[in-house]
Amino acid sequence: MSFSYSISASLALAAGLAVSTVAFAASPEPAAPAPAPLAGADRVTNAVAEFAGIDKITGRIITFDVYIDETVQFGALQVTPRVCYSRPQTEEPKTDS
Repeated sequence: MSFSYSISASLALAAGLAVSTVAFAASPEPAAPAPAPLAGADRVTNAVAEFAGIDKITGRIITFDVYIDETVQFGALQVTPRVCYSRPQTEEPKTDS
């Protein structure tokens, strides 16, 4: 009897979650404002993009440079950067360590 009770309780819980999900999806949420585009002075255009890949067999990290619109193969992955931006050297990085 306890086995059939736990199945019934599980089905009731699943049905309740499905109803609450539908109710949540039906309520309109205000859209978040789009992020402001970067100003032209805040980024530097680069002719070469630098990638780092990991060899899953040896565990070594390999760094390689790719020119914009050039295709390079890394393992089974083909990489073709279209643009590469970076911050000016004078700007402080937005990471913590």
